[in-house]
Amino acid sequence: MGPRTLSPLAVLALAIAGCVALDGLAGGDDSTRASGRSSSRACSAAGAPKCEHGSCVDEDGSARCACDAGWTGATCNECSVGSVCSAPSCAETECAAHSTCNDSSGTPTCACVVGYEPAGSDCVWKGVVRDPTFEDSPAGAWTVTGGVTIDASVKGAKDPGLAELKTAACTEAGVKQSFAMPALSTAEPLAMEIHARGTCQLPFIGGGLNIPCARPISVSIAGRGVEPFSLLYGDGSNRMCLGERAFGGPIELELFPSLCGSSVKSLALDHVAIVTAPECPAPGIVTNGDFEGVGGWTVSGTGAEVAASVGNQGSRGGRLHSTKRCDNPRLTGAFSIPLAPPARPALTFTAKGTVNRRMRVYGNNGTVLGTIAGTAVYEKVSLCMPEYLNGMAPQLAFGLDDDQPDGSCGDPDDYEFVFDDVKVEDDPACTDAHVIDGGFERADVARYWQKTESGGSVTFVRSSPNGAKSGSGFVRLTQSGCSRTSSVSSVTTLPAKASGKGGPAIEFFYKATSATGITYRANATDLPPATDWTKSRVCFSSRRSGFSASITLAASAGDTCGAGSLSIDDVRTVHDAACPE
Repeated sequence: MGPRTLSPLAVLALAIAGCVALDGLAGGDDSTRASGRSSSRACSAAGAPKCEHGSCVDEDGSARCACDAGWTGATCNECSVGSVCSAPSCAETECAAHSTCNDSSGTPTCACVVGYEPAGSDCVWKGVVRDPTFEDSPAGAWTVTGGVTIDASVKGAKDPGLAELKTAACTEAGVKQSFAMPALSTAEPLAMEIHARGTCQLPFIGGGLNIPCARPISVSIAGRGVEPFSLLYGDGSNRMCLGERAFGGPIELELFPSLCGSSVKSLALDHVAIVTAPECPAPGIVTNGDFEGVGGWTVSGTGAEVAASVGNQGSRGGRLHSTKRCDNPRLTGAFSIPLAPPARPALTFTAKGTVNRRMRVYGNNGTVLGTIAGTAVYEKVSLCMPEYLNGMAPQLAFGLDDDQPDGSCGDPDDYEFVFDDVKVEDDPACTDAHVIDGGFERADVARYWQKTESGGSVTFVRSSPNGAKSGSGFVRLTQSGCSRTSSVSSVTTLPAKASGKGGPAIEFFYKATSATGITYRANATDLPPATDWTKSRVCFSSRRSGFSASITLAASAGDTCGAGSLSIDDVRTVHDAACPE
C-alpha cells in the first residue's frame, strides 16, 4: 500500500499537537522546573514573580514559582510546616545569663560560657584559675621561677597548700599560668582574690625578731601590671576588681614580689582565685560617682563623709574635713577605664576647697594620680589618667594628707574639700600617655608632679625658653641650709616588652650645680654635678615592663649643710640598651 496522503486540516492538527508536546518536554515536571530550566516567555515577561527559594515556570501561559523542598508561598519565601527552615533559630531563642546560643546544627542549643557551669536552668561561676589552692592539682598548673616551690603538705591560712617564694632568689621568684576568660559581655563583674602570708626580720640585738609582715605583690594581667598590690598576710583576703583587660580569650596571670631584701624571711601565696564581685564597676564607670545612690564609697580617718547639700548646686557630694593634723580623712571608691578608652581618658569631677591647701587623688595602694589645689568656689577638674590604667579597674580615693612641712599630730589644722560628679571622660588636653607633662609645659603641671618642700623650694618654670632643655618649661629644686630636702615625683607608665631594644627606663635631662654638702638623686641613683643639660636614666626590672613606675627627683642637704639647685626637663619612658632585658 502506497503512502497515505493527509488532508491539510490533519497536518495542522498534528503540528499543534507537536508544539504542545515539545513545550511540555522543555518544561519537564515540577522538580525539573524548580531547577531553573524554563524558557517560558511568561517568566521573562515584566511582572513575573521573583522566586526566593525556587524557580519560575510557565503554567498555561502564566508564570508561577515552583518552590524548593521545605518552602512555600507565592515567591517561595515561607517555611513549610515541619520543615528545617521553620525550626527555631538563636534569634528566636532566649538563653540563660552567662550562656551563648549555637544553631549551626539546625537546632538552637544554649551552653554556659567559659568559667561558668550549669546549675538547673542557670549558669553559675565556677572559676578559671587551675589549682587555686597550690596543692599541685592538676600537676603543673602553675609555672614557677626563682626557686618557688608548691607544697600541698603545708597548711595555709585559708586551705591546704602553699606556693613558697625563696627569698634567696626573690628578684626572679614568681608564679604564672594562662587560662581562658569569658567575654566581658557574657560575664558578671569579677575580682581577683588573694590570700598570702609572710614574715620579716626586725633588726634587734641577738639576730632580730621574725614577725608577720606585709610586702606588696606585683600582679600582671595580660601583660599589664598592677603595682603595687599590698597584701594583708594571714586570714584576710585581698581583692582587686578586674577591668576589661582581663576578659576575653586567653589571659596570662603572673604574681611576683614587688620588693626584695634581707629583711624578708618568708613569703608564700596561699590562695589565688577569680571570684564574682558585684561591687566592681563596668568600663567607663565610677561607682556612685554622683553620690546620689547607695554605697560605692567607704570612709577612713576622721572627717570623711558622703553628705547632703555639699555637692555641686546643693546636691549630695563627698566631703573631707580635717580639724587637726593626722586626721587624714579619706573617701575610697572604684572606677574602671575601658581597654579602648576615649582617645584621651581623664577622671573629671567638680571640687572646691580651702585656698592654699591640697587634696590628693589616689589609685591602687596610695599611688598619687593627681593633686588639686583649693579654691573657694566649685570648679571642674580634669585629671589625665596614665596609660597603664587602660583596661584596669583600680581603687579610687580622695584624701587630705598632711601637706604642711612642720608640726605634730594633734596640732590644730582646720580645712576641707568637697567634690561631686566624678566621671571618666575624654579630654583633648591629655596628650601624654606614659609621662604626663614630662616637659613641664602645662599650666596645671602641679597636678601631676607632687612637690615636697622641707626647707628647700620647688619652682615650676614655664616662661624661660632659653633656660629649658626644650620648650619653655622645666622644674628647679633649690636647696639651702642643713638637713633639708626638696623633691618632685610623678607616676609613669613603663613601655611594654620589646625584644632587642633594652630594658625599661625613665630618661630625663638635668643640670646640677656643684655644691659641698648637697646630694642630687633620681630615685636611688646619684646625679653628679653638670653645668649643661645632661641625659640620665633610671633602669627598672624587665618584668616590670607595662607597669606603673614612680620617679622622684630630689635635692638634699645633709649635716654638712650647703646650697645648690637641680633643674629637670624632658622626662620620658624608653627602652634603653644600658638597662638589662
